[in-house]
Amino acid sequence: MYVRVCLRSMQAACCAIIGGWGFVGAFHIDNVKTAYDKPIDKTLINPKAHVFFSPVNSPLAREVVATAPKALLQAAKDTLFYLQHKQGKYRQVLEPFQFKKIMPFSYVQATLQFIVDTIEEDLAAGGKHFRIQDPQFLNEHFTFIKWKADRGSAVKNNINLPQDGNIKLTNYVVYSVAGSVRKTKSHSCALYELLDTSLAQKFTKQQILSGIFERPAYRKKVKPLVWLSRTDFEEALMQGSTLVRMPDQSFKIFMVNVCNGIPYNKKIRNPRDQKRYWYFREGKNSLQSINEFKERLQSRQKVVFAGDINNIGIGKIIAIRHTNPSTKQPEVHLGVLADTGGAFINNLYQLDFFLGMYEDKDSLKKQQWHFPNNTQAFLLCKKR
Repeated sequence: MYVRVCLRSMQAACCAIIGGWGFVGAFHIDNVKTAYDKPIDKTLINPKAHVFFSPVNSPLAREVVATAPKALLQAAKDTLFYLQHKQGKYRQVLEPFQFKKIMPFSYVQATLQFIVDTIEEDLAAGGKHFRIQDPQFLNEHFTFIKWKADRGSAVKNNINLPQDGNIKLTNYVVYSVAGSVRKTKSHSCALYELLDTSLAQKFTKQQILSGIFERPAYRKKVKPLVWLSRTDFEEALMQGSTLVRMPDQSFKIFMVNVCNGIPYNKKIRNPRDQKRYWYFREGKNSLQSINEFKERLQSRQKVVFAGDINNIGIGKIIAIRHTNPSTKQPEVHLGVLADTGGAFINNLYQLDFFLGMYEDKDSLKKQQWHFPNNTQAFLLCKKR
């Protein structure tokens, strides 16, 4: 299930995105102070990104718009706040130069504001009918910009896509897992906090798992925050943050903090073989913070996408359309492009959909059955 669960790996985003958070949000739109106040490496920018996007006429018909209006409202509000307060000279992730003619920054803001206004008006009217769930309303008020997958880049990364232009759809989650305060046979993999930064880029994941930090020479240079099973350890690295249930039934939040500098290798299919490792830090763990963490995850469920924000731009409203593999009915999901990760560097063939928080993969699979491997995708722009 690796390619469906999370090819993206939230933790693969720059460390500075996470550093400094007072609250574990794990989404770009929850923090206006990010690494993107600095120039973006030109190798991360595709000057021909615009060729994969073109307007189409009123593509929706009788599809079910399976989006929770209140959740979309909150995501749109938070994204607007992010865009309005984003400071810095370098605006590539806000307004990629490739998109200035297709969808200028002002259009992105206007689209988000229209969604906010529409949903708030419907709530004020009693909240029994939401126009944002009406396909004809969407056709009438939005220009749909069809996204055709960059199959050439996908092939280079051993990803097979259909000829119809549909993009690859994956998903990501936060797991709530059991942890141990000490190493045991079942919980043998530690999430380490880095105390000596000179070690940050010295070891691979495999070296760390082999027990190198258990040697006396390193005991004051790193700190094991919690011990997990190998499966839960890999998921923590993949997802970037995790909620851990301790033996005394208390909960702790851990999030990635410093990486070992080894790039995520898209060609390695088994995540256990990735050499990239992340050192973690412990989040605020009061009952209030735990509840806020859960509420924030719930509010982002199925209304946030991760993708190549360097080339598409953060804050775009995206619609995905496909046949639900479970119900066999055509569906549309709306969300905000609000996140990214290492797997999305120069990746114009894939989106990752945030599905929420789960206890284990079995509970996640029940939700995954409702989504295909590939989907049509559109950027929505409020008609002028």
